[in-house]
Amino acid sequence: DMIGKLEADGTIPEESSRYIDVEKITAFFASDIGARAAAAQRLEKEREFIMQMELEGTETIVQGIIDCYFCEADGIVLIDYKNVKLIPGSTEADIAQRYCRQIDVYRNALAAEGRKVKEAYLYLFDLKKFIKIP
Repeated sequence: DMIGKLEADGTIPEESSRYIDVEKITAFFASDIGARAAAAQRLEKEREFIMQMELEGTETIVQGIIDCYFCEADGIVLIDYKNVKLIPGSTEADIAQRYCRQIDVYRNALAAEGRKVKEAYLYLFDLKKFIKIP
C-alpha cells in the first residue's frame, strides 16, 4: 500500500502513519483543483514569509506560513488547509468569512514578491471540499 511504501523509503516515520487518512488525501487529488496542483509547473508547500503591512492603522511586521500554492501560466492558485467542521447552523460562507482576512495576508505576501494570485481556496479536509475565497 501507499503508506507502507512511504514508511519503507523513510518519507514518513512508522509511528506517524497511523494518523494519515489516505481517503482525505485521495479526495484532494481527485478534485479538479488537486489535479491542477499535481500537474502544476511549480508547487510550493509550507512557504514562510515575513512582511511589513498596516493592520488597524499601525505598521506591523507579519510572519506566517502559506500552506500551499501552485503556479499556472496566468497566475498563482493559493490553497489553505483547514481541519474545521461545519457546526449546526453555520455555512461554508461563514467559514470563508472567518478566514478571508488570513487569505488576504497571504495574497499580499505573494504580491510583494511580484506574484499574482488569481484564485484562492480553503480546503476543508473533513468535508473533502474546496471553498473559493473571492
